[in-house]
Amino acid sequence: MNENLFYRHFDLTRENIQDEDRSIEMSISSEAPVLRWFGTEIILHGKDNIDFSRLNSALLNHNPDKIIGRVTDARIERKKARARIIFDDDDLGNQAFAKVQSGSLKGVSIGYMIDQAKELKADEEWKGIKGPAIIATKTSIYEASLTPIPIDNSVGIGRDLTRSLEGIEIETSNQTQEVKQMEEKEIKQLIADAIGALDIPNAADITAAIRASIAEDAKPKLRVSPEEYIDLTSRAGVVSPECKLKVADMVGDGKNANEIKTYILDEATNPDARDGHGRQILDDKGGKKTDGPVTTFRQIEDDAFFAGLMNPAAFALN
Repeated sequence: MNENLFYRHFDLTRENIQDEDRSIEMSISSEAPVLRWFGTEIILHGKDNIDFSRLNSALLNHNPDKIIGRVTDARIERKKARARIIFDDDDLGNQAFAKVQSGSLKGVSIGYMIDQAKELKADEEWKGIKGPAIIATKTSIYEASLTPIPIDNSVGIGRDLTRSLEGIEIETSNQTQEVKQMEEKEIKQLIADAIGALDIPNAADITAAIRASIAEDAKPKLRVSPEEYIDLTSRAGVVSPECKLKVADMVGDGKNANEIKTYILDEATNPDARDGHGRQILDDKGGKKTDGPVTTFRQIEDDAFFAGLMNPAAFALN
C-alpha cells in the first residue's frame, strides 16, 4: 500500500458485472465527505477536478504485484467518478473475477493524491459547502483495487492516518486571510502596548541621552561659587596679572577654593624679586636679582595675609 496516497472505499454491486466481456462497471469516487485526522475531506467531482491519466491497472488489495486487470472508460458522471475493470484472462485475473461473481470480493478502493485544496474555517461557506473542511479542487487517482471487505468511511477504519498534508497546495479564503492579517496587526499592537507600558526608550531617545551625557561630562566642573571666584581672582590680581590668569584656569579645571588659595599664597611669598607688575626682576646678565627688598610672609597667618592683599601698602618691608 502506497503510504503517500489517501484511500476511499465503496461497495461493489453484482448487478454491474458483465459476464460476456469479463468486466464490471463501478463508481470509484464521489463528493461524499470523509472524516480524516485533519478534519472533513471533500473531493470535488467536476470535469476539471479529477485527473485519471495515471489510472491504468486494477489491483488486488492495493498490491502492485497483483494486477488483476485494466481500468478503462474512467469518467465523471453526476459528480461521481466511474470506471470499468476488465479482468485479465490469467490465473490471478480469473480468480479475482470468480470471487467478484461469488461475492467474495465485494469492495472497491481507490488510491489518490490531492494536488490542490481549499481550506474552510468553521464559520465559512463556499459553493454550498460549510466549514470546517478541506475541499480537494485538484485530485489525481492513481489506482483502483478490489478488496474482500468494504470499509466504513464514516469511522476512518483502515486508512493511513499518518498521511500528511505536506506538498498539497492549500488555498485559504480572502476572509481567512483578512482575519490572519487582523490577528497580526493585533499582535503587533499588543507588543507595542507592552513595550510602551515598560517605558523602554527607543533608539533615538537612547542616542540623545548618550550625547547629552557626553556633553555634560565635557563641561568644566566648577568647584567654587561665583562669589568665591570673584574673591579669588581679586586676590590673585594683587599678586600679578599672571597669577590672576592662572587662578581663572584653575577654577575652570575644577580646583577647589583651598587649592587656589594655596597657589596664591605660594605666588605671593615667592622669594624671587618682582616688579610692580609681578614680573621677576633680572640683573644685568639676565639672572634673577636677589638684592633689594625681601618679601616673606612665612610668619603671617592666612587671614591676616589675605586681608593685607587688599591693601598692599601694609606689606611694605625694609
